[in-house]
Amino acid sequence: TALQEYIQGKNGGKITYQLILEEGPDHNKVFTTSLLIDGEEFKRGVGRTKKDSEQLAAKKALTEFGVIS
Repeated sequence: TALQEYIQGKNGGKITYQLILEEGPDHNKVFTTSLLIDGEEFKRGVGRTKKDSEQLAAKKALTEFGVIS
């Protein structure tokens, strides 16, 4: 939500997440998710759950924008 608020405050862009890759056995999956801003890939995140991978991508974006360090 912090990323959505930041993007909407800047230019009203649309944020979406796209699952890029799902690897590993069922008990030990790794997910790679792409963060898209207005349809353009901006950052990727990798995590043990889809949610973790999305949150990492959002955190990377917030760091790049200087919202967090």
